[in-house]
Amino acid sequence: MHEHAPAEQERDTLMESIEDISVLARWFRPGQQHHGFRVGDAYTMDDRTFTSPHLLVMGDELIQEVPGGEGLDVLMVGNVSVSGLNQSKLVPVFNLLLGVELSDALQLGLGPSVSWAMPADESLHMLLTGGWVDSSGALDVPLNLFWIPDINNRDRIFATTDITF
Repeated sequence: MHEHAPAEQERDTLMESIEDISVLARWFRPGQQHHGFRVGDAYTMDDRTFTSPHLLVMGDELIQEVPGGEGLDVLMVGNVSVSGLNQSKLVPVFNLLLGVELSDALQLGLGPSVSWAMPADESLHMLLTGGWVDSSGALDVPLNLFWIPDINNRDRIFATTDITF
C-alpha cells in the first residue's frame, strides 16, 4: 500500500498543476476582437480654431475583450478618428483606452488621447468614457460619451455610435 502512495501524490500534484494552468489559460486566452466604424459629434468648448463648436467625428475602432467571467470583462480599445470634416478641417485623433464592460452592456474606460490639431505641448490629453451596448445577434451597437478635460478650459465632449462586429 505504501508503494502506491507516491504515485497517488504525483497524480494529485499533476492534477493541481493542470488546474492552475487552466486558470491561467482563461486569463491569457485571446478573448474576442471587435471591429467597427465609429461616427458621431464632438462639442469643443471655448475653442476659436473652428467656426462652430460642433465637429463631425468618424473613425475606425478595434476592441480586444478579455473575458473575466461573472459579468465583468476587460476592454482594450484602440481608435483612430478624424474630426472637423463638416468645417473643411482634418483633425486626426488617436485614442487608447483601458476599461471594463459590466453585464455585456455598460462600458467604462479611460486612457490617453492624442490630437494633432492642438499646439504640440497641448496635444496629449486624458480621455474618460462611458457607454451602453445593445447587442443584436453578431452585431453590437454601442452608444458612448467621451470627455476630454483641458486645463485651458477647452474641454471636448463626444457622443458616438458604431456597428461593431
